[in-house]
Amino acid sequence: MLLIGFTFSLLARENKSKTKIVFKSPLSDTVTKANKISLAKLRKTYKLFQGQQVETEGIIWFEFENVSICPSRNSLSSDEKRCFWLDFREDLNFNDSLMRTASGKEFIIKGTIDTSRKGHLGMYLGTIKDIYFMQQK
Repeated sequence: MLLIGFTFSLLARENKSKTKIVFKSPLSDTVTKANKISLAKLRKTYKLFQGQQVETEGIIWFEFENVSICPSRNSLSSDEKRCFWLDFREDLNFNDSLMRTASGKEFIIKGTIDTSRKGHLGMYLGTIKDIYFMQQK
């Protein structure tokens, strides 16, 4: 009995550690369909998506002077121009502590491409703004 109880305890802990982080704006646009595109393809063709909603996935960074989505964990040290600056909707309902926990993890996001805004010190390809959905992969 003790062994069975211990096994269930371990399984319960394992399931809790696999809980995925999800943020969704209560006012998200359910009418407009975001264009699903890989981050690699978006990096090559982002200017064609100016003003359009996109859905993409990559590594999210939420750090001092770096709030971005990148294709890999080492993109920051190699070249910020491979990444997009992120600008979240105010009603997304997340807090800084939870976002720091999410930093460095892979997420799916939905937002609008803005090629005129290049993020902190103009170091990024552009901005994905008005982000209304974010889900850990």
